[in-house]
This record gives sequence, structure tokens and C-alpha cells, in this order.
Amino acid sequence: MCFLVYNTWFEQGMKELSTLALLLLPLCLNSRSFTVDWENDRFLKDGEPYSYYSGGMHYFRVPIEYWEDRMHKIKMAGMNTIQTYISWNSHEEVEGQFNFEGGNNITHFLTLAQNMGLNVVLRPGPYICAEWRFGGLPYWLLNKPGIEFRKYSEPYIEAIAKWFAVLLPQIKPFVYSNGGPIITVQVENEYGIYARSVGCDKKYLQFLLDQNRKYLGEDMVYYTLDNSNIKTLDCGNLPGLLKALDFGPGSSPSAEYRLLRRYQEHGPFVNAEFWTGWFDNWGSHHANVSAASVAQKLDEMIQLNASVNFYMFEGGTNFGFSNGARSSNPGKYDTRVTSYDYNSPLSEAGDPTDKYYAIRKVMSKYVKLPSGPVPVPAPKWKSDPIKFTRKTSLFDNLDSFSKCVPANLPITMEKF
Repeated sequence: MCFLVYNTWFEQGMKELSTLALLLLPLCLNSRSFTVDWENDRFLKDGEPYSYYSGGMHYFRVPIEYWEDRMHKIKMAGMNTIQTYISWNSHEEVEGQFNFEGGNNITHFLTLAQNMGLNVVLRPGPYICAEWRFGGLPYWLLNKPGIEFRKYSEPYIEAIAKWFAVLLPQIKPFVYSNGGPIITVQVENEYGIYARSVGCDKKYLQFLLDQNRKYLGEDMVYYTLDNSNIKTLDCGNLPGLLKALDFGPGSSPSAEYRLLRRYQEHGPFVNAEFWTGWFDNWGSHHANVSAASVAQKLDEMIQLNASVNFYMFEGGTNFGFSNGARSSNPGKYDTRVTSYDYNSPLSEAGDPTDKYYAIRKVMSKYVKLPSGPVPVPAPKWKSDPIKFTRKTSLFDNLDSFSKCVPANLPITMEKF
């Protein structure tokens, strides 16, 4: 009898506590805030001065089985944030058919980051560049009559609106003020660099900002990113938005800071793409940026109270035919290779490099590093030689996987 009475009392007490928790939950969430303190040139997280130190890692370039491992290593280097693009063409390969499973499970990626105690800087595009196929845009957009990209073109913005209506509601629960890890969101991507030569379409940028605000809220910190050129910065920004820069160890952080202040007098100093290396073009040598130069410029930026994102911290791989390419002028076609190692602090295989340890050493001067073993390279499996014993001709087998289409003029592949 006493056991039953105790259980009844306990159950009632738990119900009352649960009710109280539900009543207090909105108050707890409302106390979470990430804002710009314009007057004092800094971020505020829950009312306290804050700088973020971020490792760039693209979920679509790293197998899902390794996401948690890479995040752990990034955190062990002293980072408090992860940055990623969202690749539209990975999620909507066929118009109207959306894939958020497996390696496309962006909400799982965000959940892992939150469980790891990492913030997230999100870059939803829709254009992302990233040395990725068609800059992240789906190929089928090319079949829409009259479409023009990266401007306020009706077929383009209609497709974006449909995509964002599917994507962004899934992202909303992960906004910081909603209890999630996302502290800032980028609008477009280096738009000023592109548009200053073709026309700065502010209506297009405003459309993207309005779409993000519609689904993610007005209180999110939205920013734009461009390199350090006044005309570029003006072309790629909107009034009231934070302006971030991108530059590598070959630049002077102090000089970049002064240039930013010519355009945006107040606000946090953010290097949203601190280039730890570079991408590789087919036929070129592998990028090689010294660990010492990266460490030195990181130290200088932190002394300037900068927030920094390492692009990349973990480069990963351009799986399939996802590597991008560029034709800068007639007769010149540069294609990126399958590897997106980027000469990053973590190699394509996820191993710490000398650059990783140099960054970790600098960070130890400014933050308390997480406890636990320092990451080391993983053991590798050595396979026996693989011998190919059969071969066939591509041209002898064309009829088995393709068909001949008569045409008076060449037809682009997107038409098939």
C-alpha cells in the first residue's frame, strides 16, 4: 500500500514538474540570442561578447559515417563552430523530387554539430560556387525558357522559392533562438565579385534575404561575403546586413580590417573564408600553403578580435562527377579534380596535418582546449595489387547505353 501511495505521489509530482518545464521552456528559448553589437564591433551570444572560430566542412564531401569524427577533430583544435554550404543539386537532382537521406541528411548533420557543442554557420546559397558542379544549382534549371542565373529572373526565383519552401522549414528548428546551433546565415555567395562586372541586382539579393527571413526569422544574423574591394563589397551587400570578408595568409589582417572599415564603419570583423590552402585544377600541382603562415595570420586576426572560419578545415572529396569547372575565357577550360583535399588542416582522409597542430597551438593561447587525446592520423589499410584482366572499347558499346539523336546543330547535354 505504501508503495502504491509513493508511486501516486511521485507520478503527480512529475506531472507538475513537466507542466512547469513546458511553461518555462519559452522563457529559456527566449533567453537564447545571437546578435550583432554594432556599437562595440562584436557579436553577443546570450548577451555576452563572443567570437566564433569555425572549421569549414561540407557534409556533401564527407561520407556520413565520418561526420562525427571530423567534427570531433575540428573541436579538438579549439574551434567552437562548423561552417557548411547546402548543395541544392545534391537534394533535387530531378525537379520536384527531394532527397534528404543518407549523405544528404542535413538535419542529422546539424544535430551532430549541436550534440558536439558546436555552433553552425550556414550557407544555403542557392548559388554556392564551392568548386562544385554548376555552383550547386540543379542542371534542369537550364531547360527553363528565358532563365537567367544569379539575378531577379522569374524562372530562377520561382525555382528558388519552391526549393526554399522545402529546405528552410527543416532548418528552422536548428536556429539558435529556437534552441539550435545555427548562429549566422549567409545570403547568396560572393555575389559582389560576380555581379560587379554584369550588374548588381539588389532586387535579387533582397528576394533571397526576404526568403530566408520568411522561414528562419527576422532575428537571425544574416551576412554577405566578398573579397576586399570597395566596389565589390557595395555590390554584394544590402543595407543593415553584416559584411564579411574572405582572404588567405598572403594578406595582412590589419590592412583587410582597415579596408572593411572604409565600407562598414562598425560591426564584427569576420573572415568568413580564411583560405588554408587552395583547390587543385586538372594538370596542376597540389596546393601547398605553409602551416607557419596560416598560424601567424590566425594569431594576428584573433588579436584584432576577429571571428574566423577556416576554408577549408576538412576538404573532403568531389564524389562522382560533382567537381566543378570554369571557363574564364575562350579556349581556356579549368576543371577541378576529384580530390578536394585543399591542403587543409585535416587531410582528405581526415588525418591531422602539421597545419592542424600549428592551428591548435595558436588557439591554446586564447581558448581552453577540450580535454582528451590529441587526434593523430588513423592507420591505413594496404591492399595487394589489383590486376585488371579484361577490357572493352567505349565506342564498340555506345548502342548499349545510349541512343543516336539526329540534329542539325549540337544540343546541350541538359536537353536529354
